[in-house]
Amino acid sequence: MGLQLADTLAECDTQWGLACSVSCSYDHMGRQLADTLAECDTQWVLACSVSCSYDHMGRQLADTLAECDTQWVLACSVSCSYVHMGRQLADTLAECDTQWVLACSVSCSYDHMG
Repeated sequence: MGLQLADTLAECDTQWGLACSVSCSYDHMGRQLADTLAECDTQWVLACSVSCSYDHMGRQLADTLAECDTQWVLACSVSCSYVHMGRQLADTLAECDTQWVLACSVSCSYDHMG
């Protein structure tokens, strides 16, 4: 649909992950990190078993985090300055999603159904 939906990662997460029921088992360096989406997003970890019920325009859109990511971040222009344990990890959202990062300045242009 080509709308500009958010210009910070926090806004993106708020707008697109607002109605998601999530059960996470995040394992990063051997510990479970989160059991809610908010914690998951805050802590940026690698592997998660997620059951999502995203409702946007009245439809369920995804039932795994991978699907959520691919459906909702179809077209995002991102400039990241991600730092985790003192290193810059990613400069694209795809890399950001697969790595674990703490802070990012993001400019998103989400395109869904396009």
